[in-house]
Order: sequence, then structure tokens, then C-alpha cells
Amino acid sequence: AHHAKTSQPVAIKLMKHSGKFEPDALAVFSREADLLKHLRHPRIVQAIEFGVAKDGLYLVMEWIDAVDILSELDKKPKNKKERAAAWLGVRTLEALQYSHEQGIVHRDVKPSNILGYIHGKKLQIKLADFGLAKRFADASHTDLTAIGQFRGTLAYTAPEQFSDSKRVGPVSDLYAVGVCVYRVLAGVLPVRANSLQEFAAWIRAGSPIDVQRLNGTASAEMQTFLKRALAPDSNVRFQSAAEMGKALAKFT
Repeated sequence: AHHAKTSQPVAIKLMKHSGKFEPDALAVFSREADLLKHLRHPRIVQAIEFGVAKDGLYLVMEWIDAVDILSELDKKPKNKKERAAAWLGVRTLEALQYSHEQGIVHRDVKPSNILGYIHGKKLQIKLADFGLAKRFADASHTDLTAIGQFRGTLAYTAPEQFSDSKRVGPVSDLYAVGVCVYRVLAGVLPVRANSLQEFAAWIRAGSPIDVQRLNGTASAEMQTFLKRALAPDSNVRFQSAAEMGKALAKFT
């Protein structure tokens, strides 16, 4: 759409509802959306307005003429994969460091929420969908039974988020960044489960990610980085986006 006053191109996101708006839900939506409006960072898609319409709650955001970030990075030759993966991770972590400082955890970091776009003939990214829909959705993952849903969301979900999605903090976002880095390097996701049940079994077992699969694509140093970034125990992982970004910047 275009903003009526400024003619600025915008994207409008609608939130589904069950036919009526609960007062508490409206209050929470307004508070959370107002927080998003004040997230102003070059690596974050800007929220502009929010409100209520007959079709549901809505959020107006800046329009990004996006390109598929994974498709762009998958074109890189094998000897440049490590740098490409680090490039994506560092920029995503810049956005997360800022949002975490504002007290906002994304909770759904994955490539489809990392919007690539061309600016000055160079590829750039902005992180989108800062948890608003997630906070109004069912917190449980038990209804995500389709393999497509599994690959799109659960594969980027930190173990602690899967077992208790209400106990989620910044470190869970950082795990998802680690999965994004792995995906760019390997071309596949690190957890190769074929169903929600298999994924749940992997979570319960506390199994670590096998980073040695990346031999020939990632250096020993990058494998060490990923082993920490994707550790099942959240206490072993990087504890801040700034710390993780500093470690990852060495590969760019």
C-alpha cells in the first residue's frame, strides 16, 4: 500500500482474530506495537503505525523490495561460504544487540525474517517480524506437525524455547543466528529430523549439533564457533549479541 499522507510505500501486516477482541489482548497489542514503533535501527524494518480494523489488528511497516537472502548467498562459491555466512550473522546480530538492549526478544529469527535488499548495488539486510505475531499466537509448538512448518520454524528454535517457549531470552535468539550461519555454510539445516516427533526426541536427548559435517566448507575455527553457538545448554552459548558478533566478525 501507500501511506495516504506521505505516499510512502508500506507493507501492512494483519493479525488474525477469533471474531472479537478481548480487552486485555488489545492492551497488550497496543503496548507491544508501540515498543516496535520505537525500534529505530538501520538493520531493523521500521514499524510506522498500528491499530484495529474490522479485519483485525494491523501493523504498518516500511516496504522493503526484498530479495531471497538464502538464494543470494547460496550462489557464493564454496571458498566464500564462510565469509558469506559470517556476513549474514554479523548484520543480524547488530539488529538483535539493539533490540535486546531495548528489552525486546525476537523469538523467531530465521532467513524468511531476514529481508535482503539491494542498496547502492550492494546486498544489505533488515530483520523483520519482531515477535509481535508470536506474542499473540499460541506459545506452544505442539500444533506444528507438518514437515514444511517444522523446517520453516522449529529448525531455528533453541531447545529451551521448544520445551518451554515462555522461558525465552536473548540467548535463544543467538541460537537461531547460529542455525542461520550453519544453513548458509552447509546448504541444509543442522537438525535432520523428518517429523516433529523426531525433533522432540532430539531435544529430549540433548544431542549436540554435528559440526564436523562442515569439513571442507568451514574452517576448524568456524566449527568451534558453531559448536558453542549451537550448544544444547544455553549457558554454554554466547551470552550477548555483541559477544557473538565480535567472535563472528573474525570470519568476514
